[in-house]
This record gives sequence, structure tokens and C-alpha cells, in this order.
Amino acid sequence: MINNEVKAQKYLGKEVITLKDGTYLGKVHSIVINAEEKRIIGITIKLKGLLSGKMFIPLDSIQGFGTHGITIKEEFEP
Repeated sequence: MINNEVKAQKYLGKEVITLKDGTYLGKVHSIVINAEEKRIIGITIKLKGLLSGKMFIPLDSIQGFGTHGITIKEEFEP
């Protein structure tokens, strides 16, 4: 594996937090890939709460991938 490669699977289940106000949105459910371009285009998260659904977050709305979770840019509006 090349030094800057990261397995996407490592982020499944990680917490997703907004930088705007520190809100916990939920946990990463899946990594979304454009098969034709062979690149990641975003993630889906399982929203917090027992009866909540899922939300797609495009890659350009993600601020960073950290050890404990993923942060979403301040300007992101669900």
C-alpha cells in the first residue's frame, strides 16, 4: 500500500460532526463511489435516533477525515 492510501472501510461507523455548531449528525453508513470515474463522490450517514433515515453528504462538503470521525464544512446545509 502506498503511504497516502487509506482504506475507506476504516471510516464505516465513524461519527460525523458539523464544524458550524459541533452538531453530531450520525455515523458513516457507506462510502459512495462513481464507478465510471472510479472515485469517491461522498458518504451516506445513518442519522442519529432510532427511527431516523440516511443522508448523502457530497465529498466537497467534507472538511476532514480524522481518527475518531469526519467533520463537515460550516457551509453545509442538510
